[in-house]
Amino acid sequence: MIGSSTAGIVFLPPPLSIATHSLKPGKVGRRYSASLAASGGTGTFKWSLASGALPKGLRLSASGVISGKPKVKGKKSFVVRATDPAGASAKAHLTIVIA
Repeated sequence: MIGSSTAGIVFLPPPLSIATHSLKPGKVGRRYSASLAASGGTGTFKWSLASGALPKGLRLSASGVISGKPKVKGKKSFVVRATDPAGASAKAHLTIVIA
């Protein structure tokens, strides 16, 4: 069971939501790093790419860090997903502009 119980009252964790709504721009050939944030849910979140693709040269770690060296100029939109150990998940649409 998720949550805790005291005298028959069950306390559920707040719903999982992604707090990152925008990402800083990057430059071709320069190191890029941005940490994603979420709140609610239970425990440590696992991050993944739900749809779309990151700019060539960047990757998303399971801990929610987008990093690498962008290789191509442009604007890329994608959807990230955060999942907690109880299986709750949330998605967010994000965009990175590479100059």
